[in-house]
Amino acid sequence: MQDFKFHSYVEFYEALTDDHKVMTSMLKELIYDAIPEIKEKLSWNVPFFYKNQTICFIWPGSIPWGKKTYEGVQLGFNKGHLMKPNELMEQGDRKQITLKTFRSAEEIEDNLEAISAILKEADDLD
Repeated sequence: MQDFKFHSYVEFYEALTDDHKVMTSMLKELIYDAIPEIKEKLSWNVPFFYKNQTICFIWPGSIPWGKKTYEGVQLGFNKGHLMKPNELMEQGDRKQITLKTFRSAEEIEDNLEAISAILKEADDLD
């Protein structure tokens, strides 16, 4: 679905818009704060985070999926279907993944506690 591949995190960050850089960095920091022993790798040209299995990912809208781009930065959980329902995450028509699209750094700041709690639950599922 993608006709390009980033070979480093530097290339990945250079491709982001300024607001997506800020939001991605904020979410990444939250992930490492909640799950210090987590590991990170670029997959599908975006950061995925894992320990035993993939736990979550950050997908900035400025990184296309095929030809589709969107506004905001998504924080997604690979086992979201196994997590307790909450007001922040959306499953939509997806079978397993739940996600939230943040449209501003302020929206992330307004949901710090909820994001941290969801990350800890995701870690427990792993």
